[in-house]
Amino acid sequence: MILGQAVVMLLIVAVLVAVAVIGKKRDKARAARMESEGKLSDQQASVPEKKATSGCAWAGLIFVVLCFVVCVATPDRPSTPRRSYQRHASIAPVQADNSFEVEYRVTSNGGIGNITYSNESGGTSQLSSANSPWTHKFSAEPGSFCYVSAQNTSAGGTMRVEIRIDGVVVEQSESAGPHVIATASGYY
Repeated sequence: MILGQAVVMLLIVAVLVAVAVIGKKRDKARAARMESEGKLSDQQASVPEKKATSGCAWAGLIFVVLCFVVCVATPDRPSTPRRSYQRHASIAPVQADNSFEVEYRVTSNGGIGNITYSNESGGTSQLSSANSPWTHKFSAEPGSFCYVSAQNTSAGGTMRVEIRIDGVVVEQSESAGPHVIATASGYY
């Protein structure tokens, strides 16, 4: 960040120097033209020329100093970190390649109807019914999206879904009542 600010400062200084040089050349050319046309009297030629660019040079110098002070006094702002999903800290990978075991578990004291879940390939799978407890295990890589949702088919009861990573419950949901749905999801 400071390198970028230094480059901007150098560009500003270069522009101000160029303006001053061009103004000086323009003033000399005007004086020479007026002298050759005889428009300057002997008194005007002997009086030192008032420098029109000196005010601009001072203003430019003050501007550069202020920019430098602002650039140096402004601390670097840390960039906003991207949101990342990380596995639970207590979960250690089982294999050296950082893959881990995902287990979906669905339990109900009523009937289990539709179960929808993300599978090993990252796609979605669905079952129309299952016996309680229902489980599904597969191996996944860090950053995988895991999702399981199940619906109670009975007129009452409790539906519970869990996502386990290497045997540890990392996400769970429970619903009670007729035909309720429980859902759990996350990136791991």
